[in-house]
Amino acid sequence: MKLDPVTFEVLRNALSSLCDEGSEMIARLAYAPTISEGHDHSCAVLTPEGRLVAHGNRDQAPHIGSFEPSVNVVRKWIDNKFEPGDVYIFNDPYSGGTHCNDVKLIRPIFYKNKLVAFNSCTGHWPDVGGALPGSFNPKAVDCYSEGLRIPPMRLFKEDQLDKTVMALIEYNMRTGRERIADIYAQHRAGHLVEKRLLELMERYGDNTIGTLFNDVFDYTEEMFRKQVTKLPDGVFEFEDFSDQDIM
Repeated sequence: MKLDPVTFEVLRNALSSLCDEGSEMIARLAYAPTISEGHDHSCAVLTPEGRLVAHGNRDQAPHIGSFEPSVNVVRKWIDNKFEPGDVYIFNDPYSGGTHCNDVKLIRPIFYKNKLVAFNSCTGHWPDVGGALPGSFNPKAVDCYSEGLRIPPMRLFKEDQLDKTVMALIEYNMRTGRERIADIYAQHRAGHLVEKRLLELMERYGDNTIGTLFNDVFDYTEEMFRKQVTKLPDGVFEFEDFSDQDIM
């Protein structure tokens, strides 16, 4: 690692703390009981290349696994043409999401007109349309029976809500007005994460934070390799089953 151990630990934990702070804001502001009471929400920081570098300590494992694919889908969808204050909404399980109920707000973060990171805030919405309330349909024979699929769409420009996109979402969900509250909760959480990350960059410099990102990956790889060496030699197998529907 390039950073000294003390600076590395301070900043690594600072990243986790700002993600925890963002997650707590989602829980406090959201209307959805799945978020406020069920704690089904997550908040993460990713590099400009879309690599996950930090997340909250209480985040959901399925969310963590989908942060990188979701951000990279958005990056490719708009050809990396981001502007400060942009926020994209996304939930499509067929191109990087988990299931339709897990709705992500993805914010590019800029420092001195340079893209330095992404924030992704995920919340499990109680209903996203489809044939049945709650959007869990055991009789579904295709994805259209399960809920509204949202491709990467710019929901905020210069941090101002696009009311047309919001109306489309609101009109296709049973509790659309409550979902507006959830959107604002996730939006404000992303704004807070951006503020905290920029405060770190002002204090330590963007080069130091960029070095931190790379050091986190090296540190994680080293820890993983140490755990793998503890496994006995051999072949390990398992079976799993998954359903499939018709797109």
